[in-house]
Amino acid sequence: MTRTYKQKKRRVRVGVDFDGVICPYNKDYCGPSVFNPPIYGASEGMRALAENGYELIINTCRGEVQDISDYLNSWDIPFHGINSHENPDTAPKNFIRNDNKIFCDIYLDDRGLQFQGDWGAAVQSIESFVIWYKRLGSKYEGIEDKVGFGTEYESKLDHATSYLLYQTVPYINSLIDKSNEIENTKLRWLKQTIQSLAGLMECD
Repeated sequence: MTRTYKQKKRRVRVGVDFDGVICPYNKDYCGPSVFNPPIYGASEGMRALAENGYELIINTCRGEVQDISDYLNSWDIPFHGINSHENPDTAPKNFIRNDNKIFCDIYLDDRGLQFQGDWGAAVQSIESFVIWYKRLGSKYEGIEDKVGFGTEYESKLDHATSYLLYQTVPYINSLIDKSNEIENTKLRWLKQTIQSLAGLMECD
């Protein structure tokens, strides 16, 4: 069961990366204030988090704060700050702030790996890491030819997986609101099945 904001002692603060998570790359970094339309589902996902009481802080290397703010507002993407420590209650008591890294409970980043207490596994994860939009077979607009660090050959499974995630799933989403409740249930089940299948196909 999802816990709502009222059930939490305080807001959970989420640091959300901008490039590659909200705004997609197009041939990597293209210059100051050069933005592409948001990644599919970014607006809906951020609104869902905001409605559930999360504090959303954009955590980005970019310095054009006002332009990023205007971009997010223009696409109806909620946020509570950009690279900011505006809520001192979030940090631990007597916490000495470092302005080079914002304090968050959770970080959502396309380049991030979660450390699980095992340095051996961490080293392997880093050496084999491939950014999601650089995987061979990626069908995301403008970056389908990008190859990641750990990918040396083209896989038919990569192409199939990308097609399922970036073509089939969005198409199913477009049908759900136009169908009756029984059909909606079946479509949601089909969507979950496809996403699970794609996850299995991505496993080594």
